Amino acid sequence: MTAGKKHSPETRAKISAAIREKYEDPEYRAKISAVARERAQDPEWRAKNSAVQKGKKRSTETRAKISVAMRKLAQDPEWRAKNAAAMRKLAQDPEWRAKNAAARRKLTQDPEWRAKMSAALIGKNPSPETRAKMSVAMRKLAQDPAWRAKNSASKISGQTARALAELRRGGVALEERLKKSKAGARKP
Repeated sequence: MTAGKKHSPETRAKISAAIREKYEDPEYRAKISAVARERAQDPEWRAKNSAVQKGKKRSTETRAKISVAMRKLAQDPEWRAKNAAAMRKLAQDPEWRAKNAAARRKLTQDPEWRAKMSAALIGKNPSPETRAKMSVAMRKLAQDPAWRAKNSASKISGQTARALAELRRGGVALEERLKKSKAGARKP
């Protein structure tokens, strides 16, 4: 389009058809992809593009269109396999893992985000099928000694660890402590 002049609908259709035809050529697509990948690696271009995108909100209609397109794409087994392979490859990169973990930690420390997530989960219980799948997955994970060691060491407090150890040894002392604490809680 030249300055101050708009193309007619017929001209726009011709341009669109020509671009589509070009894009059918694998060599042309590879060339365009390579240029886009190279440009995306340029920090200056990334900063400029980020500045342009910041503060822009997509309309409800645009978000709905993107959502429909992504759902449709997610149904394609070929796309899912390709995407899963790319994510597995990315997950092997220690730099990416560290960056991603830091971002998640920062996000989970944000009280606003935590409140939003908590509100979103209220009243949403997984279906029996989903619960069964989760149970199978957790049982499978629990069989892995490395996972068990990592999670048992990091997720429980010292007091809880001692109580669990006591239970494994027979739980006599723990039962007595629980009775005493319940009795103490009942006194006014």
